[in-house]
Amino acid sequence: MLIHKPVLESDFNSRNSFLDNGFIATILARQALLLYLQNSKKEIVFLPRFLPEGVILPAQKAGKQIKYYDYNDNFLVNFDFDSIDKDNTIFYYIHPFGLFVNKNISILNEMIALGFEIFDDRALSLPYSKFPEFANATLYSLYKSVGIPFGGIIKTDLKIKIQRNSENSALKKMMLANLQFYGNPKLFNYSTFRFRLLNKMFGKSLDYNKLVSNLNLEETEVLENSFIEHIKNINFDEISSQRINIAKIYYELIPENLLWIKDMEAYFSQSLIGFPIKINNTKQIYKNLMK
Repeated sequence: MLIHKPVLESDFNSRNSFLDNGFIATILARQALLLYLQNSKKEIVFLPRFLPEGVILPAQKAGKQIKYYDYNDNFLVNFDFDSIDKDNTIFYYIHPFGLFVNKNISILNEMIALGFEIFDDRALSLPYSKFPEFANATLYSLYKSVGIPFGGIIKTDLKIKIQRNSENSALKKMMLANLQFYGNPKLFNYSTFRFRLLNKMFGKSLDYNKLVSNLNLEETEVLENSFIEHIKNINFDEISSQRINIAKIYYELIPENLLWIKDMEAYFSQSLIGFPIKINNTKQIYKNLMK
């Protein structure tokens, strides 16, 4: 999987509308999902069979009945509409590798029109005004996508009970200290390695993965708005556009026989985290890509 996280720079001449209303931020993305599931009255969650632990564990802890659907070889959803109890089911969709699969989006919009409850997981993509939220809930994970040191943002109209946990105050203090680098006009806002190096130079390095690894999922906590203020001026559209352009470069370099799907629109309609490719010799292809 190819991953590129470009430089983040705040745009102080404009303000994104992504975080204006209807969102909740949590330390972990899976905590945001758990909160939603705990507050939803639906008893069944319909999950893709291809999914990470961070999705199935919240569904289990929320006490939901889990059913699965499949993707075909082109990542098209494959299920029988008539098999779903739409009045008691949350249909959970993940954009695989951050791919935009237009046929799936059309199916989801059709389901919404028919009264289905849709949860749109965009943890492997970024907010992008050319692809606005359409589902009952939309989940982002900015740490995965651009290195911003907190885990989950969920946008939904569902009324969710806010929870605070004073035991996490030390962790949140360190997270907030790192967020000072975002929105500081005197500093470039770097992600991943360069961002962490900058933090280390200023004595505020945060090993986010290590610090949150022992968090109790059941002690889900909603973060204060102060965690959000530092990223309200980040131009997510510009970042997404940069990543789409990078994806186009990779697309031209990857041999066509390696591409899992051939639909160009899937790669260039939203910011994606990587290309799914078919390979037999993992080590050799990695060496070739790193040249």
